[in-house]
Amino acid sequence: MSMRSRSDHNLPADVAYSSAIGGRREIKYEPFIQILSSSGPVSIAEGSSGTYNFLDNSGDGVFNFVVAPTDRTTTSSGSFNVTSGAGTFNVTASTNSQRTDDELVVVRIRNSSNTVLQTLSTTITDASPVTQPAVGFVKVTSKGDVWKYEDTNTDLGTEWRDADYDDSGWSSGAGQLGFGNDGETTVLTSGGSTYYFRKTITLDDGDTYDEYDIDVTYDDGFIFYVNGVIVADANMNTSSYNHSTLATSTVTDNAQYTATIPSSAFKDGENILACEVHQVGTTSSDLGWDAGLSGRETADYTLAGPTSISEGAAAQTYTLTLKSGVSDGTFYLKPAQTGGFVETVQSITTSSGTGTTTFSAAPDTDFTEGDILYNLQLWSGVGGTGTLLQSISTTIVDVDPSSDGPTPGTYEQFAFGSTWKYWDSSTDPGSFTGTSYDDSAWSSGPAELGFGDGDETTSMTRNSSNRSYAFRKTINITDGDQYEEFDFEIKYDDGAVLYVNGSEQARSNNWASGAIAWSQLAASGGDGGDNSRLTGTIPASALVDGDNYLAVQVSQNQAGSSDLSFNMGLSTVKLATYYTLDGDTSVNEGSTASFTVATNAGDDTYYYTVSPTGHFVETSGSFSVTGGVFGTGAFTLSAAPDSSASSQAVTVSLRTDSTSGTVRDTHSITVNPVGSTNSFVSFQEGVDSYAGTTDTYVQSGSNESTNRGGNTSVVIDKNASNERFALLKFDDIENAFTDNTAVTVISAGLDVEINSEGQGVRAYKMLAAWTEATTYTSSGTLLVGGTGYSLSAMSVPDVVLNADDFAGAASLELDASTVQEWINNPSVNHGIFWIADHPSDGLQFRSSEQSTVSQRPRLTIEYTE
Repeated sequence: MSMRSRSDHNLPADVAYSSAIGGRREIKYEPFIQILSSSGPVSIAEGSSGTYNFLDNSGDGVFNFVVAPTDRTTTSSGSFNVTSGAGTFNVTASTNSQRTDDELVVVRIRNSSNTVLQTLSTTITDASPVTQPAVGFVKVTSKGDVWKYEDTNTDLGTEWRDADYDDSGWSSGAGQLGFGNDGETTVLTSGGSTYYFRKTITLDDGDTYDEYDIDVTYDDGFIFYVNGVIVADANMNTSSYNHSTLATSTVTDNAQYTATIPSSAFKDGENILACEVHQVGTTSSDLGWDAGLSGRETADYTLAGPTSISEGAAAQTYTLTLKSGVSDGTFYLKPAQTGGFVETVQSITTSSGTGTTTFSAAPDTDFTEGDILYNLQLWSGVGGTGTLLQSISTTIVDVDPSSDGPTPGTYEQFAFGSTWKYWDSSTDPGSFTGTSYDDSAWSSGPAELGFGDGDETTSMTRNSSNRSYAFRKTINITDGDQYEEFDFEIKYDDGAVLYVNGSEQARSNNWASGAIAWSQLAASGGDGGDNSRLTGTIPASALVDGDNYLAVQVSQNQAGSSDLSFNMGLSTVKLATYYTLDGDTSVNEGSTASFTVATNAGDDTYYYTVSPTGHFVETSGSFSVTGGVFGTGAFTLSAAPDSSASSQAVTVSLRTDSTSGTVRDTHSITVNPVGSTNSFVSFQEGVDSYAGTTDTYVQSGSNESTNRGGNTSVVIDKNASNERFALLKFDDIENAFTDNTAVTVISAGLDVEINSEGQGVRAYKMLAAWTEATTYTSSGTLLVGGTGYSLSAMSVPDVVLNADDFAGAASLELDASTVQEWINNPSVNHGIFWIADHPSDGLQFRSSEQSTVSQRPRLTIEYTE
């Protein structure tokens, strides 16, 4: 019987019925060819939309798109449908009054699994004269946020830091995490050597920011990973480590660490932050961990140039650099003040993101107007108009032409960058503008002060609840009625108000009228954004002779703003009288030093005094100034040949009326010895074959007969029941000298490595012999009764190593006469005896048995022979 295939038989999908070949089944060879492509506009003008097309014949469905950076379009992400293999979506360029540049944005098309399928680039073209984007930090995660943690002292190998590691069984808690009462919010289990922490963060686009900054609190060592790769570490040997590896040394509680991480370490979507914190020992009493991560957007426009230019000097170059994505063009650099530069405005045309121009400081015939700080501002429009983009400060250095005589000029009281006291607490400081306000508890630091922009010299604490921050400075004015006015310049963000001696003198134009409260917000951002400037004049009547108190309140335009800036300079105008003392800065013993005086106070007899005396033959004297308002005078001093073995600093003072009259100016000069040259020698166990260090400690109470000479640490403690005394000696030091009886010790110092902090010890000269085998039983009566050591302090000051909350290298000065006695007569060298200075907190330092040679005690002697 024959059999035939039926044409109506159900066939597999990949098989066809063919009558041409007798009804046999055949495989269908129809290969699938995937089509995957996209297209979109090359550019979109601000306020306009562009259509993007996407083809994918592998299957219909919902697809996503993401735009980066996000601030140039109205929508940074979205979804669209693909039907019959095709789909479209639109992107609209935002009308942005805070930009003046074209910028390239990236449009990424992704499937439902968030896999990037296609990437397109489009230029957003600017349509309005506007300011640059906000520059500074954006928090990704803050200290105090929740972390997952593993505190069971289990060795997790290396897999725990990977993205696919399952940490669902870990505990979690808010930072700070740790134990030991060091401020932790989440308390961990003590006793382990290593603790593990993980956190997942999600970034729409990992390369949105130029870089990332990490801020870590830790104790004792840590290694930090991003997506499994080490990006930061402290106090750890990362060349070889595992779960049992200990931190390399003890750190202070809640030690701080900051570092910059490149944006390449991060990716779109989920990123894994992981950290392992290692103890310095498994019995350590405390542990701490917390971390914050910020993304940093850098400035679109960066200016570089000289910090100072001398009057009449050759032209100096200023360079403008554009951030990647900012279009080339022509910009204009213009000094904010007139008169200092030959040029009033200069154009800068950039190519490939950079361009230069030059400025020359004008030659000035004024005699002593002083150095003046000038601010050069970068503008978008011709002649210095349009939008302020950036600024840079340069000091024009006064060059005295000497023959042209004095005219009233401008004198700098203090410049940008000077030190201010500041208040960044979240509480109201009270009447801080007044003359009697006590700011002794305030912090202080050099300007620029602030946070969030990355250009601060002193970083202040940002409090999310703060609306205002305060700054104070005290200046002393002599003969204030000689000044006509005081000119100020303040850099601020967002609003500023200036007070002098309790009275308001100026405010930025973004305040409402009336008194300004501490909690009051500025009505808007400053005119120049992060570089806003407030300039003006303070009448001389606002200041008094003696101390004057300047106070500035800088307020945000919204609570919790991400950045703050403050800097200020002050100059006085038309100083009527000046006195200048100049001369040699150094002179050798037996030689003569020359000094000159210039003043416009009139012809008269003037006086000088010398302090300290003994280094010049003269101690005081007088001389004449002639020339009227162009007066000059001169005198000389003879450096006395003496037995000084080191250089001596001497101050020469210019006085009026008498040798005890008013000091008008001072000048410093160094008197150098002639002949012998000081030498130095150091003694440290194991260095240069030295093997003469002996050290130990003895303990009263329990274990009085224990020999501790082989311990790696020397302990000093005043505990009443178990008092510990330490002994340290450097033998054979006399052998380092050609003739030990002819040595003169100039100074002596001792370096030790503190490995457990305390509240100070006292060092005395030991009078009795001892060895490393000495115990309390064999020496206790000598130590407690005081007959074994001198009651005169061996160190300067009396209490040394006063290092509460400090561990690490420490130095102290020893009594030079005692060290000389050890060298001249070795039989009396019994070393140093140590007693704790506080009954409840001793300290310890590394002994000569410590394995790390550099941490062993070291004696250094400065001498002549």
